[in-house]
Amino acid sequence: MILVTGGTGFVGSYLLFDLIKSGEKVRALKRKNSSTYNIYKIFSFYSSNPDELFSQIEWVEGDVLDLDSLLSAMEGVTEVYHCAGIVSFLPLEKEKMMKVNIEGTENIVTASLEKKINKLCYISSASTLETNLISNYSISKQKGEEKIRNGIKKGLKAIIINPTIILGAGGWENNDGNLFVAIWKGFKYYSDGVAGFVDIKDVSSVMIKLMKSNIVNDGFIISSEDYSYKQLIDKIAKNLNVKKPYIYLSPFFSKIAWKVENIKNILFEKKPILTKEMIVLVNEKTYHSNQKIKDAININFIPVEDSIKQICEFFLKDYTV
Repeated sequence: MILVTGGTGFVGSYLLFDLIKSGEKVRALKRKNSSTYNIYKIFSFYSSNPDELFSQIEWVEGDVLDLDSLLSAMEGVTEVYHCAGIVSFLPLEKEKMMKVNIEGTENIVTASLEKKINKLCYISSASTLETNLISNYSISKQKGEEKIRNGIKKGLKAIIINPTIILGAGGWENNDGNLFVAIWKGFKYYSDGVAGFVDIKDVSSVMIKLMKSNIVNDGFIISSEDYSYKQLIDKIAKNLNVKKPYIYLSPFFSKIAWKVENIKNILFEKKPILTKEMIVLVNEKTYHSNQKIKDAININFIPVEDSIKQICEFFLKDYTV
């Protein structure tokens, strides 16, 4: 039996689909009030029989901050995929994110050791590998990695993956900060920053392949290509058949832009597409190598352009808000 934490989240949803489709017995952890709507939607994107596949998930209520619920969820489990976590660049969500991403991961390690789990896969972020951690999210994931490594010292067998920015379809109805939604609604800004990007299907595939391999106690950058943000958003706009963002976020103008977005957030109670942390991130130029993971397992990454094209196709068929 396999346990997936964060089963109702973005990465967890795709991972559940791939595990179930391959015939694995899967248990997924969900909080009491979490919705499974977006998971079913993702199943329907990639399968003609989503009901049959979705019904094979064994759902258990629990929370990574509740150790007892984790111990209960891990009964009879041999492998754990720890996908639960919060991704946010909003100051108001910092405290909650730190608690979930750090303490929650520590609880996963504690429960995995107690239940003698054969192997754990932890999804972190490529941003933790930068010398200058410029976001609270990066700090929270780096500290989460420390919890995993502490567990390894105590006998835990684990894999850490560090994906770059993940691209994938779904979840846009409840996510005003989603880039595809923002561009569809007329997002105006672009930057000349550079970052790595990877399709969510590749992330799921790599996780499963690493867990099936004999590789333990190691970490891998998961990235398809390095892309400039301008190149990325121009391709998204083209595939959505909307106007390309046309306002350059220079260092000076960036300070004005995020303050404007913050005011809109206060007035209209919507998550801003730009925050102070995000402004810094999109102006950074970071480059990544995927050679280590290519040497370790058989993987051919989906080109970013192909990923964008398919996501936009799903978006145009599905987005109704």
